[in-house]
Amino acid sequence: MSTEFVTVPVGSEKSTQLLTGTFDKSKRAVLAPSFTKGFQSRQLTFKIEHRPAVRFLDLLFAFAKSYRPSLLILTMGPILSLWIHFYFMRAKLDIFMGVLASVGLFLIHGATFYFNDYFDYIKGSDSSQGKIRRRVLNESQFPAYWIRNGAYVLSALGLLVAIPIFTKAPWLLLLALGGMVAVLGYSAFGKGLKGYGLGELAVFFALGPMLAVGFAHVLVGTAKWDVIGLGIVNGFVAVLYVQHRNFQSLWADSDKNVRTFMVRLGFDRSKFWLTFTYIFNLAVLWGINFYFLPEVRFLKPIGSGVFFLIYCALSLWYFKKMRKVQSPLSSKLQALTATVLGLSLIVQLSFLNLSFALFGFMRRVPFTTKLDILAFLNKAMKFFGL
Repeated sequence: MSTEFVTVPVGSEKSTQLLTGTFDKSKRAVLAPSFTKGFQSRQLTFKIEHRPAVRFLDLLFAFAKSYRPSLLILTMGPILSLWIHFYFMRAKLDIFMGVLASVGLFLIHGATFYFNDYFDYIKGSDSSQGKIRRRVLNESQFPAYWIRNGAYVLSALGLLVAIPIFTKAPWLLLLALGGMVAVLGYSAFGKGLKGYGLGELAVFFALGPMLAVGFAHVLVGTAKWDVIGLGIVNGFVAVLYVQHRNFQSLWADSDKNVRTFMVRLGFDRSKFWLTFTYIFNLAVLWGINFYFLPEVRFLKPIGSGVFFLIYCALSLWYFKKMRKVQSPLSSKLQALTATVLGLSLIVQLSFLNLSFALFGFMRRVPFTTKLDILAFLNKAMKFFGL
């Protein structure tokens, strides 16, 4: 079979069919990078070839990868933390509604990133940004409309399981849809919200206060400052992660005239901003730990001191690593981006540690066990002369 190349204008009906894979069920169209410099050239060249059979395991792996399991710490992490937090508080839990909300959020998480992959591929964002932003659709042999249909299915299932919740509190439907549109709209719909300076704000509210407050209302019917605080810190970390990703794609976004916050700052000022934001997140986290630590003899000063030393060490490590970054494509920057997810894990563990200290120890630990623990602490303090 001879190789066939097709060149079509960007945005034409034919280019859409070739990109989505709907032009021929027995063939696939692969962008030819040697002929196509980028979507800004206004012409796209495709290599038409026979579509091989897709093995089920390969398909399953591709869909699982596109689900972004590593980012579940940003969406499902706060949900798990709130479950444990309210358990420590002995709050009256609506377990059925809570399970429905958790399942629905898990499904919406996948749907959002499926849509994100689809729109990025159709707009050429993945292709123009090389390996650093390569996604499943650039590596797989199945057509793009499969991932789009998967997003439709997950969205429908996510909304379906949450119908009892929306029936009980209709305003939560608006909250759920608003959160999904905010995250999805970050890169979809034209240049996306990130191209107009609104992307970080949308991500902050969607993965921060909206997520935490909405789930808390479902689980216990109310949301107080502890929940709002968790949402705010998680929102900050989510924005930091997104800005790291945008820093990695700074050159490609600049070439395509997508004015992300990182593009507006430029390379050097972006490095300074990311370092400042990382340290700021740790400072906020330390402040929350210090404020909520119980006023127990030696516990607050020692505990806050230990947290301070740990956060200072993390800040210094990050600062040294960022100084060595000389390019948005640096492997060191990719490693730093991954550490932001580790920061999110620290946020969840810190929140649960405070929750246990404030509520779990007093309300969930048996009285005799409390006496044993206090006796052990008293002996330890006497040993150190305290």
